[in-house]
Amino acid sequence: MPTEWSPAKRRQKDAQARWTTKHGKAYLGYKLSVSVDRRHKLIRQVEVSDASVADTLHLVKVLDRDDSSRDLWADRGYHDKPRERWLKQIAWRPHIQRKGQAG
Repeated sequence: MPTEWSPAKRRQKDAQARWTTKHGKAYLGYKLSVSVDRRHKLIRQVEVSDASVADTLHLVKVLDRDDSSRDLWADRGYHDKPRERWLKQIAWRPHIQRKGQAG
């Protein structure tokens, strides 16, 4: 924690959380990845880590092979050709966002 924080502010912060930066801004906290069963609307898998861990490392841990849908919806951070080939090999249908193009 920054040394310039007052004792009152320090008491309100989670000492186990970790710092990370994104686009030049610092964040304190955790990352949460969740796998939800589409048909039954139930959370199947949860992975929590500190904020400095890459989101993509959670994919294998939250990928539930017993999911009734076999569709994987993810943001563009998960777009990677080897990852998409692997998902198709294990019979998943990846729906991963792509980076937008200007115009």
